[in-house]
Amino acid sequence: MRTHVLYFYQQIQCLNNDDLKSADILTQSSPLVASVDKAIRNTNEQLRAKLRPFELQQDRLFSLIKNADYLNIKILVIEFTEEIDSDLQDELDEALLTQNINNIIEVLNIILSNGHDILAVSYIQNGRNLRITKFAVAEIPAEINELPSLAFSLPIELATGVKNIPVERM
Repeated sequence: MRTHVLYFYQQIQCLNNDDLKSADILTQSSPLVASVDKAIRNTNEQLRAKLRPFELQQDRLFSLIKNADYLNIKILVIEFTEEIDSDLQDELDEALLTQNINNIIEVLNIILSNGHDILAVSYIQNGRNLRITKFAVAEIPAEINELPSLAFSLPIELATGVKNIPVERM
């Protein structure tokens, strides 16, 4: 098993079989595709015209953290685009150690209100350490044949905006 880097793209045109083979692309029934272990750059103009890189919205990363219990994941690390105050970092580290989601959210709200953005979230899902960044790049330790199911798992689909957390109706 090794850690694969998946680059997610929004699909803006249909992909054919040649496109999928040429770039080791994973796809599901969603508007997203994932390129395995390499970003799609200038080497494939035809493919670049069909896929668009995107950034994850901050509220999606926040939702991933907020719904950790529902998603059955354990948040390990939250990285930010800029260095945060050391006292806030200590508070966040303590909240992450205790896995008290309310405390994590409380500290995170303070950090975000100071103008910081979430850069990446690392978490454990079914015994695997995964990481997703605001640039729609995921690091997933897996065998190659496991990647499709892990790449489009609920936590990643929530972070990328493909799915929402179901809301209980009263």
